[in-house]
Order: sequence, then C-alpha cells, then structure tokens
Amino acid sequence: MTLGLFLVPFGMGLLVWILRKARLLAASFSAAACVVVAILALSAPGAAPIVILGRPFSLSAASAAHLALLALLMAVAFLYAYAIPQGNLAWSLGLVALGFWAAALMATSAIVAGLLFLGGAISAVMLVPSPHGETAMIGSRLLVLLVLGGILLLMAAQSAETFAIGGGAGLSPAGGAFILTLALALLTGLFPFFLWFSQVAEEGTPLAVIVLGAAMSTTALLRFGDPSFWVAPLGQVQMTDLLRITGIGTFVASCVAAAVQRRLGRLLAYSALADWGLILVGISLRQGAALDATMLHLAFHNVALAAAALANGLLRRSFGEDSLSRLCGAVRRAPLALLGVITGGLSLSGMPAVAGFWGRLGLYRLWAAQSPGWLVTFVFLSLGSA
Repeated sequence: MTLGLFLVPFGMGLLVWILRKARLLAASFSAAACVVVAILALSAPGAAPIVILGRPFSLSAASAAHLALLALLMAVAFLYAYAIPQGNLAWSLGLVALGFWAAALMATSAIVAGLLFLGGAISAVMLVPSPHGETAMIGSRLLVLLVLGGILLLMAAQSAETFAIGGGAGLSPAGGAFILTLALALLTGLFPFFLWFSQVAEEGTPLAVIVLGAAMSTTALLRFGDPSFWVAPLGQVQMTDLLRITGIGTFVASCVAAAVQRRLGRLLAYSALADWGLILVGISLRQGAALDATMLHLAFHNVALAAAALANGLLRRSFGEDSLSRLCGAVRRAPLALLGVITGGLSLSGMPAVAGFWGRLGLYRLWAAQSPGWLVTFVFLSLGSA
C-alpha cells in the first residue's frame, strides 16, 4: 500500500494529461486518485517500510493524517477546476506535485526528501499562470525563489545527515539551523519573504493557492520544520529559537499588511500567513501537548484556506475581480461564495464560533502556561489578530 502513494499520483497524472481535453473525465479521475491517496495514507502508518534504491520509505501517523487531508482538499479543488477552468494541465501538475510531496514525507533520508520536495515545488509553480494578470512573471519569480530555497534546504539536509553519521565536515549546528530556517521562509512564504504568496493569492488560480499555500507549506513544515530534524542538541536549540522569532515576525508583519489591503485575495493571504506564524510558535515549544495542538490547528488552517480560496475564485468569476470596493451586491449575486469567504477568513483570523478559534485556543492555553513571558506573548498576539 505504501508503494501506491508513489504510483497512484504519478500514474493518474499521466492518464489525465492524456485526457486533458476531456475535462469531465480528467477532473473525475484526478479527484478519484486523490481519494485513493487519502485512503492509502491512512492505512500506511505501521506498515513495513519499503526500500527503493537502498533508501527506506515509511510514513508517520501525523504525516499520514495531514497527507490524507491535503489529498481530499485537492480532490475538491480538482472538481472545482472542472466547473471553473484553470488550465488543461492543472490536474496532471497537481497530481505530480502530490506524488512528489507524498514521497518526501516518506523519505527517511533528509537529502532524498529535499530533492523530492523540490520536484513537487517546481511542478506546483506551473499552476500559477492564469488567463488574467501578470501571473507568468509571478510564476517566474516564484520559481527562482523556490529553487534558491531548495538549494538551501539541501545544504541543511546534507549537514544534518553528516552530523547523524558522526562526520565532522559540513555546517555547524547553529549555521545549519539558520540555513534551514531561511530555506523554510523562502519555501513557505514566511517573513521576510512573505510577499510571493499574496501575489499568488491575488492573481493565481484557486488551485495554485491550495497547492502552494496548503500542500507545499504543510509538507515543508512536517518534514523539515521539526527541531528534532537535528541530531545535535545545539542545532535543536538554535532551530527552536529561530522558528519562534520567524513565527512572531511573520504574524506581526502579516497582520500589519492585512490591515491595508484592498483586494480580497491579498487580505486572505496575509490572514493565512499570520496564522502560519502562530503555528511556527507552537512548534517551537517542542512539547507533546503543544505539538498535538499545533497539528490540529494546522488541519483547521488548511481547510479554512481551501474554503476561502475556492470561494474567492467564485467571487472573482462573478465580479471580474476581488477588489473590496467592487464586491457590492455580493450577498445577492453570490451568497454562497460570500459565505465561504467569510467563514474561511474568520477561521484564519481565529474568530470565535469557527474552527480556527478552537485550534488557537488550545495553543493560547499552552503558551500562557509556559511562563509570564508567554502570557505577554499570548496577549500581544491576540490583540494583533483582532
């Protein structure tokens, strides 16, 4: 079954490329492939690792749960792409990216995981161009950023594996942790490189927003964002501190940026990035309860982002753009789309009565219990989010 996580996305990606002109079949097969991947992912934990070219591949329970959720979200997005066309290659590119990232989550070798992750990132960038806007240039700039982030990621992975086998060469633990954090900031759009995701959300397709903002970011965080990625204790401490600083910086900068936006896509993007900042701070606590709460909130985050992106795509189709000043009459013309945007946006902002609030509440309690300093941080982040 573990092998199917490789074979299904790549095999179906080839099939839907052949059927790309038959849009109904392509969308149906793509969604079905994602459902199969979700089922296989949930059954993978506990299975014996498979060995490919001498490298073992296995899937942890946490990674399996998030991979299954991402596959289901992509299934919905693929069906959505039939109703609202997003390019004939969207289905095959999305499946190929999913296959690469599933393999990256299963790879026990950090270097192999980095190479696989970069392959998925390059595939996902091709989803950005859309019929409107300057998305070709946005995609080109994003490709450069992701390749640079991939190179830094491979440098950090090589350093981590060197320390794991007791080698003396390579980066120091502190230097490696800095390089890895910088790579994650580039690859997931964290501060100070958080502008690219807002451009994708403004001009790109909803499928690109989901694949890049949810699937790629979650894969990077699960595979490379855990401080235990480093064998050396000093590297873990440095990684923890850097993640905390990056998370707080991302949250504050995104909240400030969101306050001055006049386009709905950009507003949702910065709200999502602010939420990512909280997730990074949760991971930096390095405690079992904190990690569990963070992983739950990450799941809520991805669902909210997908709902908001798809609904914003409907509004953009109805009104021609997503400028806040042009959305008058949305209650009458597109009530369901407006409801989706509001619900997803409120969840990303952590407002009460929506899923994102309960995810944040668990994190806030843990932060407040750490120390008076964490309590001050909790109050500050709450005010910033409001």
